[in-house]
Amino acid sequence: MHDDLTQASPWFIPVAAVSGAAQNLPARPIKLIVPFPAGGPNDIIARVIGQRMSELSGQPVVIDNRGGQGEGDQDAGVETAK
Repeated sequence: MHDDLTQASPWFIPVAAVSGAAQNLPARPIKLIVPFPAGGPNDIIARVIGQRMSELSGQPVVIDNRGGQGEGDQDAGVETAK
């Protein structure tokens, strides 16, 4: 019995940390800024990651594609993030 608990404990600690961290998130959507145009491989990967983030945190995740606007304009959304 002790061996089973020892083997399971490394898996229990990360799960407990994730569930505790999810309680401290704000009650508004999480914005995931993607510095590439919509429809490409980066957009698809961001949507898969965003879906998983939403499942883990219990908060909606909004994907914001900012491709093709030049380097300076993409940073404006990150600088004003709350």
